[in-house]
Amino acid sequence: MGLLIARHLGTEDFGKLNYALAWLGILSVISGFGIKDLIVRDLVNDPSKLNELIGAALFITTLLVLLALFTVSLFWYESENFQQADYFILMLCVSALIFRPAQVFTYHFESQIRMKPIVICQVSALVVCAAYRLNLVVYEYTLIWFSFAVILEAGLVAAFVTTAFLRANPEFKFTVSPDYVLKILKDSAPLAVSAVAVILYMRIDQVMLGSYHSLEQVGIYSAALRLSEAWYFIPMALVSTLAPKLIKMRLSSVKKSDQGFVALYSALFFGSVLVACIVQIFGGPIILLLFGTDYEQAVDVLKLHIWSGIFVAWGVASSKWFILNNLQSLLLRKYLVGLIMNFLLNILLIPKSGAVGAAIATLISQAYVGLFSDIIEARSRKIFLHKIYSLCFWRYSIVKEFK
Repeated sequence: MGLLIARHLGTEDFGKLNYALAWLGILSVISGFGIKDLIVRDLVNDPSKLNELIGAALFITTLLVLLALFTVSLFWYESENFQQADYFILMLCVSALIFRPAQVFTYHFESQIRMKPIVICQVSALVVCAAYRLNLVVYEYTLIWFSFAVILEAGLVAAFVTTAFLRANPEFKFTVSPDYVLKILKDSAPLAVSAVAVILYMRIDQVMLGSYHSLEQVGIYSAALRLSEAWYFIPMALVSTLAPKLIKMRLSSVKKSDQGFVALYSALFFGSVLVACIVQIFGGPIILLLFGTDYEQAVDVLKLHIWSGIFVAWGVASSKWFILNNLQSLLLRKYLVGLIMNFLLNILLIPKSGAVGAAIATLISQAYVGLFSDIIEARSRKIFLHKIYSLCFWRYSIVKEFK
């Protein structure tokens, strides 16, 4: 569906849509404030406090949503970078944030490990909106209608989730405990910083492209990103699958756990290199076939950005090592430094090189986070060596280590 929308809208309008969606993603994480895991934990520990816990989460999220919408609307209105039509599109897409508080109701189902109602709600909304978007493409509707699709999807998910929650909890009463609200805000602050750092790290390039260059370049960059990041689910799924085994290895033997990580790094490295090499050969024809000649500039962006996959895969895997060793603070520091590096590189490269500059900035910052940052801290130099050792693929077999 994304490919059809990209071809239909063209680079500039597709860029406007993705610029707005990048902001929506950032503001959604900020308004969540990292409270999800804490609320779910407390619901598991004491389900009888459902009214108080869900009430506090609703209060915090609603307050932050209103604050975020007010702040960005005022900032964008005063900005000279946007025409009135662009401002309207931005506000339409970001206004989907008003449905963000309804996501709080999913915490109840997660605390009971009942994911089926959540999946049904999300898939139902996705199917309806996919049909709506397909209709927009077929009948050649303009960008504004695709902006309404963002609101429609968020609204449907919110309505379905709220209905499912109230059916499961007909006795629910909205309750706010000031003491608990303050406690959650205090406890979630480190998680909020981490979550915001990660989402900014992932989306800052699109936001800065729109601010420092043009929305057309955002469209070109977003098209390349869709292909470059399309295969990320494979290393993420592999790491998630092997994580329990790595934990068991660690409990029995540190050496065995280290060998498991090296074998995992090796498999991820050569899988990523294989994908990158294929893209170097066929990237041009793939872009032209899927997106059309309007996106020809995305070829160079894709061929650069695809190499970031090596460091993304290594970063996903090594994050498990940091958590196993209770070094989450180092992990957060890596992301914060990577975010600052990416921000500064974007300021330097985007005005002159546009989307290509953003791809270079991403590659350098990903290389830092996924590999070179491990040299700086003595406690993480071990995994830097593990990643270097993993290049000797003939010595490490993922099949052998995890059989």
